[in-house]
Amino acid sequence: MRPISSLNPARLLATGLALALACPLCARAQMENDTSPPTESASETGGSGSSSPDVSVNPAGLLDVHLRQTALSDALRMLSQQSRRNISIAAGVEATVSTDLYQVTFEEALEALLTSAGYAWFSKGSFIYVCSPEQRDAMVMAGRNTELRMFELDFITAQTAEPLVKDLLSPAGTIVTTAASPVPGVAMTPEDFDQALNDGLGGKSRAIGEFIIVRDYPDVLDQVAEVIGRLDTCPRQVLVEALILRARLDETNALGIDFNTLSGVDFRSINSASTGGTTLTTGAVPPVEFDEGLGAIDSSVSADIPAGGISVGVITNNAAVFVRAIEEIVDLTIVANPKILTVNEQLGRVIVGREDGYLTSTVTETATIQDVEFLQTGTQILFRPFITRDGFVRMDIHPEDSSGGLTPDNLPYKDTTELTTNIMLEDGHTLVIGGLFREVVTSNRTQLPWLGNIPVVGNLFRGSIDRAVREEVIVLITPHIIDGGADYERAAWASDEVERRRTLAHRGLLPWGRERLAQAHYQWALEHHRAERLDAARWDLDLAIALNPRFIEASQLRDQLTGDVTTEPDNSVVRHILRQMAADTANPGEMTDITSDGETP
Repeated sequence: MRPISSLNPARLLATGLALALACPLCARAQMENDTSPPTESASETGGSGSSSPDVSVNPAGLLDVHLRQTALSDALRMLSQQSRRNISIAAGVEATVSTDLYQVTFEEALEALLTSAGYAWFSKGSFIYVCSPEQRDAMVMAGRNTELRMFELDFITAQTAEPLVKDLLSPAGTIVTTAASPVPGVAMTPEDFDQALNDGLGGKSRAIGEFIIVRDYPDVLDQVAEVIGRLDTCPRQVLVEALILRARLDETNALGIDFNTLSGVDFRSINSASTGGTTLTTGAVPPVEFDEGLGAIDSSVSADIPAGGISVGVITNNAAVFVRAIEEIVDLTIVANPKILTVNEQLGRVIVGREDGYLTSTVTETATIQDVEFLQTGTQILFRPFITRDGFVRMDIHPEDSSGGLTPDNLPYKDTTELTTNIMLEDGHTLVIGGLFREVVTSNRTQLPWLGNIPVVGNLFRGSIDRAVREEVIVLITPHIIDGGADYERAAWASDEVERRRTLAHRGLLPWGRERLAQAHYQWALEHHRAERLDAARWDLDLAIALNPRFIEASQLRDQLTGDVTTEPDNSVVRHILRQMAADTANPGEMTDITSDGETP
């Protein structure tokens, strides 16, 4: 340290002036520190070390929260002060929290603090209440009234919708549904229909729709209404078109040579019959022929050859040779194209064919019971579609094309082409779901022993039948999702086309038939009516009705032209009484007499 005497006097003067000027600033800073609010120490807030709890708000209104082992009430108080929100804490809310949150909203920070501590909050007016979840539910529900709503279902059953709606209800909610309908649909067997007919069909079963009755708070009922509205929507429909092709080619070639030889006997003397020289049937041999001796050689290798074709024969007095040859070709093609429309996920079936009934017997120790069963043959398709959201259709499907009947012993037989499968197809696309190609070649040889094995010459003692059968089966499926619009327009066109075909079929009848004459007079009456020739129109209408008294259109047009109504007294006592009661109701206190044609005399 330098001695004072060695310091520069000028430098000492400058130092003194600086200290004098700095003292007022130091004194002012000390006063501000004395008047500022005291800062909570780490020990007061439960913190540890030199760090202190911090809740800050940036200009955007987002919070930064940094807490270490802080009491939940203190954390909520700091959050309330920084965000300037009114927070009320229920008694018994005690916990310690630690968290670091960056750039969060007030609600996010409040949710994070309370969820981790096991508490809940709700807002009412300008206050936020913090309590236990049970207290929150009780306070939210306090003062609210439940309401009753009835939902009518058009496309789904109440039993289907009930478990989906029940999970949406509050603890105070209740739900009631209508019972399932016990009446089966129309797609049932004849035996089931007969039983239902004996039971009175529907009987006293429900004749109203499906209903769900729910009692709950209004906001819950709004959610239930939204869910039911999404579930109970009009289902889509599927038109399934099946194409079944069966092609069969049966080719048969046959050749046979027969010999008949009788030594010492003339065929003409034994009454042999030969129709057209194509075959030989020997008759009785006269006794006188046996005196001269008799020898016979006979071959029938062509016995299995089908009838038809060509036969070449030579007959002498005691020998005959016949050659038979045939080539038969059978080409059979069957195309079945059934179509059926059904609602999504519902069973559809169409059958065009016949049912043959046959008896079956069940034998027991005490009796024999006979039942009548039916064999169904023809073209049919049975399926159940499932429409997906991406325009595909999954189907369980069973197409069939069959023929058959009953044997002379009343036993059923059936020749069928069918398959059962589960497929996935895109709307409007066609796919082969089954196919079969089968070829059977049969070669049959009939010959005389030893002689038929001789080269070249053996052909004279041999019969041959060659058969080749080729069969091909193809099954194609095309689904169409019906959504309305163009599909309905095509259906309307089909309806018009059917009516046009019916009209053309009637026009093909003989022109002098009663039906054709009545229609001709009606058409002429329409032409006269358009030309305002009313007398001529009435004349043709009278002729049309005379030819066909049930011609409704002609009768309506005649009533329109004449202003009359086609009626006739039926002398019905019941109708007379009903009209009398109707007149008494319209004019109470008056006695009227109503005639059978409805007029008061």
